[in-house]
Amino acid sequence: MSGLASSKNAILFSQCQSLQNLTLALRVTQDLITLGNNGFSLQLNCYPQTNPQATYLGVPLEWFQYVIAVESDSLQWGIQYWSTVKGSGFNPSPNYVAFGSATSNQVPAGSVLKIALATDTNGNVTSATFGITDSKGKISSYTFTFPSNVLCAIYGFQVNLVGPPSGTHTCMFTAGAGTLTCTVSSGALSVQTTNTCGGPQILTGETSNAEYGDVTPASGSTVSQSLYVTSPFFIQSKLGDLVIDVQEASTKPGTPLDAYTQKTAGPGWNNQLWKFVTSSFEGYYVLQNPASGLVIDVQGDNTKPGTPLDAYTLKMVGSPPLVTNAENQLWSFIPSSVPGYYFIQSKLGDLVIDVQGASTKPGTLLDAYTKKTTSPAWDNQLWTFTDEHGDSATPPPPPPVIPPPK
Repeated sequence: MSGLASSKNAILFSQCQSLQNLTLALRVTQDLITLGNNGFSLQLNCYPQTNPQATYLGVPLEWFQYVIAVESDSLQWGIQYWSTVKGSGFNPSPNYVAFGSATSNQVPAGSVLKIALATDTNGNVTSATFGITDSKGKISSYTFTFPSNVLCAIYGFQVNLVGPPSGTHTCMFTAGAGTLTCTVSSGALSVQTTNTCGGPQILTGETSNAEYGDVTPASGSTVSQSLYVTSPFFIQSKLGDLVIDVQEASTKPGTPLDAYTQKTAGPGWNNQLWKFVTSSFEGYYVLQNPASGLVIDVQGDNTKPGTPLDAYTLKMVGSPPLVTNAENQLWSFIPSSVPGYYFIQSKLGDLVIDVQGASTKPGTLLDAYTKKTTSPAWDNQLWTFTDEHGDSATPPPPPPVIPPPK
Protein backbone atom coordinates (compact mmCIF):
# COMPACT_ATOMS: atom_id res chain seq x y z
CA MET A 1 0.00 0.00 0.00
CA SER A 2 1.36 3.31 -1.09
CA GLY A 3 -0.17 5.99 1.13
CA LEU A 4 -0.62 8.26 -1.90
CA ALA A 5 -3.49 10.66 -1.31
CA SER A 6 -5.56 13.55 -2.59
CA SER A 7 -3.30 16.12 -4.30
CA LYS A 8 -0.13 14.05 -3.85
CA ASN A 9 -0.30 11.11 -6.23
CA ALA A 10 2.70 9.48 -7.91
CA ILE A 11 4.34 11.42 -10.74
CA LEU A 12 4.59 9.29 -13.88
CA PHE A 13 7.02 9.89 -16.74
CA SER A 14 8.85 8.15 -19.56
CA GLN A 15 12.49 8.96 -18.81
CA CYS A 16 11.85 12.67 -19.55
CA GLN A 17 10.75 11.92 -23.12
CA SER A 18 7.73 13.76 -24.53
CA LEU A 19 4.65 11.66 -23.87
CA GLN A 20 2.73 10.47 -26.91
CA ASN A 21 -1.08 10.30 -26.92
CA LEU A 22 -1.53 10.10 -23.17
CA THR A 23 -4.93 8.77 -22.10
CA LEU A 24 -6.39 8.67 -18.58
CA ALA A 25 -9.43 6.53 -17.75
CA LEU A 26 -11.20 6.27 -14.40
CA ARG A 27 -13.42 3.19 -14.25
CA VAL A 28 -15.85 3.75 -11.38
CA THR A 29 -16.61 0.60 -9.37
CA GLN A 30 -18.51 2.30 -6.53
CA ASP A 31 -20.67 5.42 -6.86
CA LEU A 32 -18.62 8.61 -6.43
CA ILE A 33 -20.60 10.63 -3.88
CA THR A 34 -19.44 13.70 -1.96
CA LEU A 35 -20.65 15.05 1.36
CA GLY A 36 -23.52 17.45 0.70
CA ASN A 37 -23.22 16.61 -3.03
CA ASN A 38 -20.51 19.27 -3.14
CA GLY A 39 -18.97 17.87 -6.34
CA PHE A 40 -15.39 17.04 -7.29
CA SER A 41 -12.91 17.01 -10.17
CA LEU A 42 -10.76 14.49 -11.99
CA GLN A 43 -7.52 16.25 -12.86
CA LEU A 44 -4.75 15.25 -15.25
CA ASN A 45 -2.00 17.56 -14.03
CA CYS A 46 0.94 17.64 -16.42
CA TYR A 47 4.47 19.01 -16.47
CA PRO A 48 5.60 20.68 -19.71
CA GLN A 49 8.67 19.58 -21.56
CA THR A 50 11.84 21.45 -20.55
CA ASN A 51 14.01 20.22 -23.43
CA PRO A 52 13.16 22.38 -25.26
CA GLN A 53 11.20 24.50 -22.81
CA ALA A 54 7.49 24.77 -23.61
CA THR A 55 6.37 28.40 -24.04
CA TYR A 56 3.31 30.44 -24.92
CA LEU A 57 3.81 33.84 -26.56
CA GLY A 58 7.47 33.64 -25.58
CA VAL A 59 6.78 33.04 -21.87
CA PRO A 60 7.86 29.70 -20.30
CA LEU A 61 5.05 27.44 -19.13
CA GLU A 62 5.31 25.40 -15.93
CA TRP A 63 2.07 23.45 -15.42
CA PHE A 64 -0.83 22.14 -17.49
CA GLN A 65 -4.23 21.07 -16.16
CA TYR A 66 -6.83 19.01 -18.04
CA VAL A 67 -9.93 18.69 -15.86
CA ILE A 68 -13.32 17.03 -15.73
CA ALA A 69 -15.24 19.02 -13.11
CA VAL A 70 -18.37 17.48 -11.59
CA GLU A 71 -20.42 20.38 -10.28
CA SER A 72 -23.70 22.21 -10.90
CA ASP A 73 -25.26 18.82 -11.79
CA SER A 74 -23.02 18.64 -14.85
CA LEU A 75 -19.74 17.32 -16.21
CA GLN A 76 -17.55 20.20 -17.35
CA TRP A 77 -14.30 20.21 -19.32
CA GLY A 78 -11.56 22.63 -18.36
CA ILE A 79 -8.02 23.45 -19.50
CA GLN A 80 -5.44 25.72 -17.87
CA TYR A 81 -1.84 26.29 -18.97
CA TRP A 82 0.02 28.09 -16.21
CA SER A 83 3.08 30.23 -16.93
CA THR A 84 6.03 31.43 -14.90
CA VAL A 85 4.63 34.96 -15.26
CA LYS A 86 1.24 35.45 -13.63
CA GLY A 87 -1.50 36.09 -16.17
CA SER A 88 0.59 35.01 -19.16
CA GLY A 89 -0.68 31.43 -19.49
CA PHE A 90 -3.34 30.04 -21.78
CA ASN A 91 -7.00 29.40 -20.94
CA PRO A 92 -9.63 28.62 -23.57
CA SER A 93 -12.60 30.93 -23.77
CA PRO A 94 -15.14 29.77 -22.77
CA ASN A 95 -13.67 27.39 -20.23
CA TYR A 96 -15.28 24.88 -17.84
CA VAL A 97 -18.19 24.16 -20.15
CA ALA A 98 -20.71 21.35 -19.64
CA PHE A 99 -20.51 18.30 -21.92
CA GLY A 100 -22.70 15.94 -19.87
CA SER A 101 -25.00 15.70 -16.88
CA ALA A 102 -24.28 14.51 -13.33
CA THR A 103 -27.37 14.34 -11.14
CA SER A 104 -26.58 15.51 -7.59
CA ASN A 105 -22.93 15.81 -8.66
CA GLN A 106 -22.55 12.03 -8.49
CA VAL A 107 -20.97 9.55 -10.92
CA PRO A 108 -22.50 6.06 -10.69
CA ALA A 109 -20.63 2.78 -10.62
CA GLY A 110 -20.09 1.35 -14.08
CA SER A 111 -19.22 4.76 -15.55
CA VAL A 112 -15.88 5.53 -17.18
CA LEU A 113 -14.43 9.06 -17.15
CA LYS A 114 -11.75 9.69 -19.76
CA ILE A 115 -9.28 12.42 -20.72
CA ALA A 116 -7.33 11.75 -23.94
CA LEU A 117 -4.51 13.96 -25.25
CA ALA A 118 -3.71 13.65 -28.96
CA THR A 119 -0.16 14.59 -29.99
CA ASP A 120 1.79 15.23 -33.17
CA THR A 121 5.04 13.46 -34.07
CA ASN A 122 6.99 15.85 -31.83
CA GLY A 123 4.83 15.06 -28.83
CA ASN A 124 3.01 18.40 -28.87
CA VAL A 125 -0.54 18.16 -27.52
CA THR A 126 -2.87 19.08 -30.40
CA SER A 127 -6.22 18.30 -28.81
CA ALA A 128 -7.82 17.14 -25.57
CA THR A 129 -10.95 15.00 -25.46
CA PHE A 130 -13.05 14.79 -22.30
CA GLY A 131 -15.69 12.10 -22.03
CA ILE A 132 -17.89 9.84 -19.97
CA THR A 133 -19.33 6.46 -20.83
CA ASP A 134 -22.22 5.72 -18.49
CA SER A 135 -23.17 2.32 -17.13
CA LYS A 136 -25.52 1.77 -20.08
CA GLY A 137 -22.84 2.53 -22.66
CA LYS A 138 -23.98 6.04 -23.56
CA ILE A 139 -21.07 8.34 -24.44
CA SER A 140 -20.93 12.11 -23.90
CA SER A 141 -17.74 13.94 -24.86
CA TYR A 142 -16.12 17.14 -26.07
CA THR A 143 -12.87 17.70 -27.96
CA PHE A 144 -10.90 20.95 -27.70
CA THR A 145 -8.36 21.59 -30.47
CA PHE A 146 -5.42 23.79 -29.52
CA PRO A 147 -4.49 26.81 -31.64
CA SER A 148 -1.27 26.53 -33.61
CA ASN A 149 0.54 28.85 -31.17
CA VAL A 150 -0.33 26.65 -28.17
CA LEU A 151 1.26 23.36 -29.19
CA CYS A 152 3.34 22.08 -26.29
CA ALA A 153 4.79 18.75 -25.17
CA ILE A 154 4.65 17.21 -21.70
CA TYR A 155 7.15 14.88 -20.00
CA GLY A 156 5.28 13.85 -16.85
CA PHE A 157 2.02 14.03 -14.96
CA GLN A 158 0.02 13.01 -11.92
CA VAL A 159 -3.67 12.15 -11.61
CA ASN A 160 -5.77 13.62 -8.81
CA LEU A 161 -9.36 13.08 -7.71
CA VAL A 162 -10.01 16.17 -5.63
CA GLY A 163 -12.49 18.94 -4.88
CA PRO A 164 -14.17 21.08 -7.55
CA PRO A 165 -12.13 23.88 -9.17
CA SER A 166 -14.51 26.54 -7.83
CA GLY A 167 -16.12 27.24 -4.48
CA THR A 168 -14.55 25.28 -1.63
CA HIS A 169 -11.84 23.58 -3.76
CA THR A 170 -12.14 20.59 -1.47
CA CYS A 171 -14.55 17.73 -0.92
CA MET A 172 -15.14 14.71 1.26
CA PHE A 173 -16.20 11.55 -0.51
CA THR A 174 -18.71 9.52 1.48
CA ALA A 175 -18.45 6.70 -1.05
CA GLY A 176 -16.36 5.86 -4.07
CA ALA A 177 -13.88 3.46 -5.57
CA GLY A 178 -12.43 2.73 -8.97
CA THR A 179 -9.40 2.05 -11.11
CA LEU A 180 -7.19 4.66 -12.76
CA THR A 181 -5.56 3.53 -16.01
CA CYS A 182 -2.98 5.59 -17.93
CA THR A 183 -1.74 4.73 -21.41
CA VAL A 184 0.80 6.14 -23.87
CA SER A 185 1.18 5.09 -27.49
CA SER A 186 4.96 4.76 -27.27
CA GLY A 187 7.55 4.45 -24.51
CA ALA A 188 6.92 3.17 -20.99
CA LEU A 189 5.45 4.95 -17.98
CA SER A 190 7.01 4.57 -14.54
CA VAL A 191 7.06 6.42 -11.23
CA GLN A 192 9.52 9.31 -11.02
CA THR A 193 11.07 9.38 -7.54
CA THR A 194 13.45 12.30 -8.21
CA ASN A 195 12.89 15.21 -10.59
CA THR A 196 15.55 14.68 -13.25
CA CYS A 197 13.63 16.47 -16.01
CA GLY A 198 13.85 20.04 -14.73
CA GLY A 199 11.19 22.63 -14.02
CA PRO A 200 8.86 22.84 -11.03
CA GLN A 201 6.41 20.06 -10.24
CA ILE A 202 3.46 21.98 -8.88
CA LEU A 203 0.70 20.26 -6.90
CA THR A 204 -2.95 21.08 -7.40
CA GLY A 205 -4.58 23.33 -4.82
CA GLU A 206 -7.73 21.17 -4.64
CA THR A 207 -7.93 18.39 -2.05
CA SER A 208 -10.14 15.47 -0.97
CA ASN A 209 -10.03 12.30 1.09
CA ALA A 210 -9.28 10.11 -1.95
CA GLU A 211 -6.30 7.76 -1.83
CA TYR A 212 -4.46 5.80 -4.50
CA GLY A 213 -2.85 2.39 -4.58
CA ASP A 214 0.53 1.44 -6.00
CA VAL A 215 1.21 1.88 -9.70
CA THR A 216 1.22 -1.49 -11.47
CA PRO A 217 3.11 -2.74 -13.32
CA ALA A 218 6.21 -0.81 -12.29
CA SER A 219 6.83 0.10 -15.94
CA GLY A 220 4.72 -0.21 -19.06
CA SER A 221 2.83 1.57 -21.82
CA THR A 222 -0.30 0.99 -19.70
CA VAL A 223 -0.27 1.28 -15.90
CA SER A 224 -3.04 1.27 -13.31
CA GLN A 225 -3.82 2.34 -9.75
CA SER A 226 -6.68 1.55 -7.43
CA LEU A 227 -8.70 4.48 -6.16
CA TYR A 228 -10.60 4.55 -2.88
CA VAL A 229 -11.88 7.03 -0.33
CA THR A 230 -11.02 7.21 3.33
CA SER A 231 -13.65 9.26 5.11
CA PRO A 232 -13.30 8.14 8.73
CA PHE A 233 -16.41 6.43 10.03
CA PHE A 234 -17.97 4.79 13.05
CA ILE A 235 -18.84 1.09 12.80
CA GLN A 236 -22.14 0.83 14.68
CA SER A 237 -23.76 -2.35 15.97
CA LYS A 238 -27.39 -3.18 15.24
CA LEU A 239 -27.71 -3.85 18.97
CA GLY A 240 -27.92 -0.12 19.62
CA ASP A 241 -25.74 2.96 20.01
CA LEU A 242 -22.58 0.89 20.41
CA VAL A 243 -19.59 1.23 18.08
CA ILE A 244 -16.28 -0.54 17.63
CA ASP A 245 -13.91 1.10 20.11
CA VAL A 246 -10.25 0.76 21.08
CA GLN A 247 -10.33 0.32 24.85
CA GLU A 248 -9.26 3.36 26.86
CA ALA A 249 -8.23 5.11 23.62
CA SER A 250 -4.92 3.26 23.85
CA THR A 251 -2.43 3.37 20.99
CA LYS A 252 -0.58 0.29 22.28
CA PRO A 253 -0.55 -2.66 19.82
CA GLY A 254 -2.62 -5.53 21.20
CA THR A 255 -5.22 -3.36 22.92
CA PRO A 256 -8.60 -5.17 23.04
CA LEU A 257 -11.54 -3.94 20.98
CA ASP A 258 -14.96 -3.50 22.56
CA ALA A 259 -18.44 -2.20 21.76
CA TYR A 260 -18.86 1.17 23.45
CA THR A 261 -21.23 4.12 23.45
CA GLN A 262 -20.58 6.36 20.46
CA LYS A 263 -18.83 9.59 21.34
CA THR A 264 -20.13 12.84 19.91
CA ALA A 265 -17.09 15.04 19.33
CA GLY A 266 -13.43 14.96 18.39
CA PRO A 267 -10.70 14.42 19.28
CA GLY A 268 -12.21 12.24 21.99
CA TRP A 269 -13.84 10.02 19.38
CA ASN A 270 -10.59 9.22 17.59
CA ASN A 271 -10.42 5.71 19.09
CA GLN A 272 -13.81 4.96 17.49
CA LEU A 273 -13.08 6.09 13.94
CA TRP A 274 -11.92 3.79 11.15
CA LYS A 275 -11.09 3.88 7.45
CA PHE A 276 -10.94 1.36 4.61
CA VAL A 277 -7.46 0.60 3.24
CA THR A 278 -7.03 -1.49 0.10
CA SER A 279 -5.07 -4.73 0.36
CA SER A 280 -3.26 -7.30 -1.73
CA PHE A 281 -6.50 -9.28 -2.21
CA GLU A 282 -9.46 -8.14 -4.27
CA GLY A 283 -12.54 -7.48 -2.16
CA TYR A 284 -10.66 -7.55 1.16
CA TYR A 285 -9.72 -4.45 3.12
CA VAL A 286 -7.83 -3.42 6.22
CA LEU A 287 -9.84 -1.49 8.82
CA GLN A 288 -7.40 1.08 10.17
CA ASN A 289 -7.72 3.65 12.94
CA PRO A 290 -6.48 6.93 11.38
CA ALA A 291 -5.27 8.37 14.67
CA SER A 292 -3.04 5.46 15.75
CA GLY A 293 -2.47 3.56 12.51
CA LEU A 294 -3.49 0.33 14.30
CA VAL A 295 -5.80 -2.09 12.49
CA ILE A 296 -8.54 -4.53 13.49
CA ASP A 297 -6.81 -7.87 14.06
CA VAL A 298 -7.83 -11.43 15.00
CA GLN A 299 -5.46 -12.26 17.84
CA GLY A 300 -2.76 -14.78 17.00
CA ASP A 301 -4.16 -15.64 13.52
CA ASN A 302 -6.48 -17.99 15.39
CA THR A 303 -9.39 -19.52 13.45
CA LYS A 304 -11.19 -20.71 16.59
CA PRO A 305 -14.65 -19.14 17.05
CA GLY A 306 -14.57 -16.73 19.99
CA THR A 307 -11.02 -15.50 19.40
CA PRO A 308 -10.71 -11.91 20.72
CA LEU A 309 -10.15 -8.94 18.44
CA ASP A 310 -7.53 -6.31 19.11
CA ALA A 311 -5.98 -3.21 17.56
CA TYR A 312 -2.58 -4.20 16.21
CA THR A 313 0.24 -2.98 14.02
CA LEU A 314 -0.34 -3.52 10.30
CA LYS A 315 1.45 -6.71 9.22
CA MET A 316 2.80 -7.78 5.86
CA VAL A 317 3.87 -11.38 5.22
CA GLY A 318 5.88 -13.26 2.61
CA SER A 319 9.10 -12.50 0.77
CA PRO A 320 9.56 -10.01 -2.09
CA PRO A 321 8.08 -9.80 -4.64
CA LEU A 322 5.20 -11.81 -3.11
CA VAL A 323 4.58 -9.66 -0.04
CA THR A 324 0.91 -9.62 1.00
CA ASN A 325 -1.34 -8.51 3.82
CA ALA A 326 -1.79 -10.84 6.78
CA GLU A 327 -5.14 -12.65 6.51
CA ASN A 328 -6.08 -12.07 10.16
CA GLN A 329 -6.19 -8.34 9.39
CA LEU A 330 -8.28 -8.57 6.23
CA TRP A 331 -12.03 -8.08 6.09
CA SER A 332 -14.83 -8.15 3.54
CA PHE A 333 -18.26 -6.60 3.88
CA ILE A 334 -21.15 -8.95 3.20
CA PRO A 335 -24.59 -7.34 2.80
CA SER A 336 -27.29 -8.81 5.03
CA SER A 337 -31.02 -8.94 4.36
CA VAL A 338 -31.37 -5.92 6.67
CA PRO A 339 -30.90 -2.77 4.55
CA GLY A 340 -27.74 -0.86 5.41
CA TYR A 341 -26.27 -3.58 7.67
CA TYR A 342 -23.33 -5.84 6.88
CA PHE A 343 -21.43 -8.80 8.25
CA ILE A 344 -17.71 -7.97 8.56
CA GLN A 345 -16.08 -11.26 7.62
CA SER A 346 -12.47 -12.28 8.19
CA LYS A 347 -10.35 -13.70 5.39
CA LEU A 348 -9.38 -16.44 7.86
CA GLY A 349 -12.70 -18.16 7.19
CA ASP A 350 -16.38 -18.01 8.08
CA LEU A 351 -15.72 -15.80 11.11
CA VAL A 352 -17.28 -12.37 11.53
CA ILE A 353 -16.93 -9.49 13.97
CA ASP A 354 -19.21 -10.31 16.91
CA VAL A 355 -20.26 -8.62 20.17
CA GLN A 356 -19.62 -11.28 22.81
CA GLY A 357 -22.78 -12.77 24.25
CA ALA A 358 -24.94 -10.32 22.27
CA SER A 359 -24.57 -7.99 25.25
CA THR A 360 -25.74 -4.38 25.00
CA LYS A 361 -23.52 -3.31 27.90
CA PRO A 362 -20.93 -0.67 26.91
CA GLY A 363 -17.43 -2.13 27.13
CA THR A 364 -18.38 -5.64 25.97
CA LEU A 365 -15.44 -7.24 24.17
CA LEU A 366 -15.48 -8.13 20.47
CA ASP A 367 -14.46 -11.47 19.01
CA ALA A 368 -14.39 -13.36 15.71
CA TYR A 369 -17.28 -15.82 15.69
CA THR A 370 -19.12 -18.13 13.34
CA LYS A 371 -21.59 -16.20 11.18
CA LYS A 372 -25.21 -16.60 12.27
CA THR A 373 -27.96 -17.13 9.71
CA THR A 374 -31.19 -15.91 11.29
CA SER A 375 -32.72 -12.77 12.75
CA PRO A 376 -32.67 -11.48 15.46
CA ALA A 377 -29.90 -13.80 16.68
CA TRP A 378 -27.49 -12.18 14.23
CA ASP A 379 -28.01 -8.61 15.47
CA ASN A 380 -24.74 -8.72 17.43
CA GLN A 381 -22.94 -9.49 14.14
CA LEU A 382 -24.54 -6.81 11.97
CA TRP A 383 -22.86 -3.45 11.48
CA THR A 384 -23.55 -0.19 9.71
CA PHE A 385 -21.13 2.60 8.79
CA THR A 386 -21.67 6.28 9.65
CA ASP A 387 -19.22 9.15 9.20
CA GLU A 388 -18.51 11.97 11.65
CA HIS A 389 -21.32 14.03 10.12
CA GLY A 390 -23.95 11.36 10.69
CA ASP A 391 -24.14 10.39 7.03
CA SER A 392 -24.13 6.77 5.98
CA ALA A 393 -20.91 5.42 4.48
CA THR A 394 -20.99 2.53 2.04
CA PRO A 395 -18.33 -0.17 2.42
CA PRO A 396 -16.45 -1.47 -0.63
CA PRO A 397 -17.97 -4.42 -2.52
CA PRO A 398 -17.14 -7.98 -1.36
CA PRO A 399 -14.81 -10.33 -3.26
CA PRO A 400 -16.11 -11.63 -6.59
CA VAL A 401 -17.90 -14.96 -6.48
CA ILE A 402 -15.87 -17.55 -8.37
CA PRO A 403 -18.15 -20.20 -9.86
CA PRO A 404 -17.20 -23.83 -9.23
CA PRO A 405 -15.50 -25.64 -12.11
CA LYS A 406 -17.84 -27.44 -14.44
